[in-house]
Amino acid sequence: MGLSTVVLWAVSSMSSPVHEETSNHGEASVYFRSDELQGPPRLDLRLNPLDATQAESITYPKDDWYQYEVGFGLGGYILKDRLWFFASIMPRYTKTSRTVNFLLDGLDHTTAQRQNSYFGQVKLTVNPFSGLRVSASFTNDYYKWKGSLAQLDGTGNPDYQYDIYGYELPGWTAAARANFIVSDNLFFNLDSGYFRTNRKQLVEPEGPRYYFSRSNAGIKVFFGITAILAQIGSTSFIGSSRTQEFLPLPRPKGTITP
Repeated sequence: MGLSTVVLWAVSSMSSPVHEETSNHGEASVYFRSDELQGPPRLDLRLNPLDATQAESITYPKDDWYQYEVGFGLGGYILKDRLWFFASIMPRYTKTSRTVNFLLDGLDHTTAQRQNSYFGQVKLTVNPFSGLRVSASFTNDYYKWKGSLAQLDGTGNPDYQYDIYGYELPGWTAAARANFIVSDNLFFNLDSGYFRTNRKQLVEPEGPRYYFSRSNAGIKVFFGITAILAQIGSTSFIGSSRTQEFLPLPRPKGTITP
């Protein structure tokens, strides 16, 4: 919708620019954008909510929203030529508010949605003796969304609890690596990692939301009742137009197949 502008600010520093292995680095950044930095909304074409046979042009009002990120990164050595570290974090916060006039009651209602992400990483690298380097890292990727936005055309239900729905999506990764140099012609490398993610609804369903029409045994499930209708040479299922052949149709004795 229209033009968009963002504000980005960053600063970095290092204690010694001589060599990466023996210097400490730091960086901080701020990222911000919102509806105030966005151009005007464009004209939209829709069907009239009160008469689906009529098309009309309309300009919806802009949502009130903002998004910002504040992060930093720091890395360098703890023990010179032996132990190094790196750490960074970059959370992201987004909030959107929308005011809609609902057709059912003719009143204005404001709904809001929040989306937060938390990104972070920590890494340690050690060189216990010449030829061997071992490192371990942990990365966090957590996302949470809460709240829904009402339809812009006002066809939503004003009694719906828009603010309670959402989900959490936690995730993280752990990794380790070992490099061992035996000689100029022989090198060993070992890598390992583990990734975990999950999805959790903030409002759990009251019951099953999907029924499988067929079980893994090839049995038709119709309105919660398992039913098998056997026919000669075939098996049909209630509520299904498919016929699955299991046995050849038996022929009377003495007949000749054309």
